[in-house]
Amino acid sequence: MNDDNIKKLGLYIHIPFCRQKCLYCDFFSYSNFDDAIFNKYFSYIIKELEIRLKDFDSTNQIINTIYIGGGTPSLIKADIYKLFFDRLFNIIDKNNIVEMTLELNPESVNKDLLDYICSFSFSRISLGIQTINEKSLNEINRIAKLNNIDNALDIINASTIKNISVDFIHSLPYNTIGQTKKDISYVLEKIDIKHLSLYFLEMDDTNIIKKKWDALILNENDSINDFLYTLNYIYSLGFKRYEISNFCTDDIYKSKHNLHYWDMDDYIGLGLSACGCYNHIRYTNTSNINKYFHAIDNNNFEQYIEKLDSKIRKSEFIFLSLRKSEGINIVQYNKVFNEDFYNVYSNVIEKYKKYLIIRNDYISLEDKSMLQSNDIISSFFI
Repeated sequence: MNDDNIKKLGLYIHIPFCRQKCLYCDFFSYSNFDDAIFNKYFSYIIKELEIRLKDFDSTNQIINTIYIGGGTPSLIKADIYKLFFDRLFNIIDKNNIVEMTLELNPESVNKDLLDYICSFSFSRISLGIQTINEKSLNEINRIAKLNNIDNALDIINASTIKNISVDFIHSLPYNTIGQTKKDISYVLEKIDIKHLSLYFLEMDDTNIIKKKWDALILNENDSINDFLYTLNYIYSLGFKRYEISNFCTDDIYKSKHNLHYWDMDDYIGLGLSACGCYNHIRYTNTSNINKYFHAIDNNNFEQYIEKLDSKIRKSEFIFLSLRKSEGINIVQYNKVFNEDFYNVYSNVIEKYKKYLIIRNDYISLEDKSMLQSNDIISSFFI
């Protein structure tokens, strides 16, 4: 079969375990765990996959990326992962995998786990640094301190892993002008990274913690200027932005798994609170571990189902496309939704044209408008 005719899907596996929760994080996690629960949880991940694959047509589609996120996936020992992957690759074809990402937190990076991950030629790691400012790390309730970060970077540097991504967060409490540039520079002096993610701290205005942190972060003007300054520094290092928060040194280091989401491909999500999407139906698993085990035992799912009608798919097409540096593919939009994009959204385009790059058959956001992206994007849905 011609490769162009094969539908490629991503597989996301949620590891819902953390020693303690960072105060900015809204992902679901458990703090009560041991090796026994890890082994049981992975066995149910395998069971869930076997059930879900019954609904997939294996004749013209394959799973080609795996992303293990959390939570803190690096809490789990190498031998537990080995058992899991042995079972996983009896179900899906290992030869089809082009990328497998494992999220790591600095305090739980260890040589045994990294050595095992490096045994896969398609392995990629995503290390959550956020910042090296210890006052900020304490404030956000992050376990990792600078010594943990240094140790993790040393272990990674001594390994054979080449596909390395690092996460940073801008405008954390107690971070002053130039801190994010310092964070990135510090890491680059120790390891060679091919990909980085730079997130802007965003929290709901009603959040009590946000109200406290408002007095501890840069004012809006300084924050925006410093963010743009940091962007220019990143570009000077040879990184290219391909999504609002993501940068790589070469196209081969783009996150292939995340591109499944941004390109609106189908994907399978496994585990507590994991999301998946197939044939315009999106599901979200329960976040209750006992309900999850019970549902799988009964060959059923405890999940929330959302049917994606044309209106939702249009909104998500625009939202996800504008997150990518290439922007909205007008020809593709017109073909998929059978309407003329420029006619439908002419008023929005005119209103925000100074923030947009309009070229040939694409519309994208200027760098300077990234921090206003939510307002601009939402205007397409009014």
